[in-house]
Amino acid sequence: MRYGGGHAHALRLAACAATAWLVWLLWHLTGAEAGTVSWTCDGVGTCGSNDFASFSALPGTAATLLLGVLCARYLHRATPGLVVLLAVLACADGFQRALDEGTQRAGTVPGGSPVLIPIPLTTGTWLTVLHVLAVLACAAAAWGAVFSARRLALLPLLRGSRARAAAELNGWRPRGRRHAETSAVFRDADGTPHEVMVRVERAALRRPVEVRYDPERPGDPDRTRAFLPRKSLVTRP
Repeated sequence: MRYGGGHAHALRLAACAATAWLVWLLWHLTGAEAGTVSWTCDGVGTCGSNDFASFSALPGTAATLLLGVLCARYLHRATPGLVVLLAVLACADGFQRALDEGTQRAGTVPGGSPVLIPIPLTTGTWLTVLHVLAVLACAAAAWGAVFSARRLALLPLLRGSRARAAAELNGWRPRGRRHAETSAVFRDADGTPHEVMVRVERAALRRPVEVRYDPERPGDPDRTRAFLPRKSLVTRP
């Protein structure tokens, strides 16, 4: 069972790495080749192109969404900001490479667009927009990381001021559309049972959960967090 779980995690991490590389490749191509896209028009207002860079933003967007789904288990609330940051940096690096190689100029409008709806912006303007988006994505990722670290009590756990235990949830009351307030029953390291009111996502109801609690105050609800663990602490035969 342990081997199977580790094998599944290894495959998932490999999929994350491969998808991240694909995201970078597609968005880098979108920026680097935007100035070389050639269009053929039929004279009645309809134009088309056989250059992959003319529509590479479409598979790039799909790959970015897939990366978010694959990485959400590990990156939690920081996932949206980080995957958007990767795509934005790749596209900006592609534009910068095109400027350095002379295939595009800062004051010209590229033939391709890094968004699904073509917007007539110059290469220099696109770089400015992408840099602003990168800053916003960094802020979103930082906020998500802080939120997740607090929700999962990661910092106290790393400092050794939190202990872990398997728990069962009894009863619940709705708290918004996605969360519920419920009673978590667990035993501390000494085997003493505790019952603490916690706030969890509704997906955790009727499933094995883990609590992180303060060993000095195991019955304090303000110092107890419950969530779905990546790997169950309950030993199975």
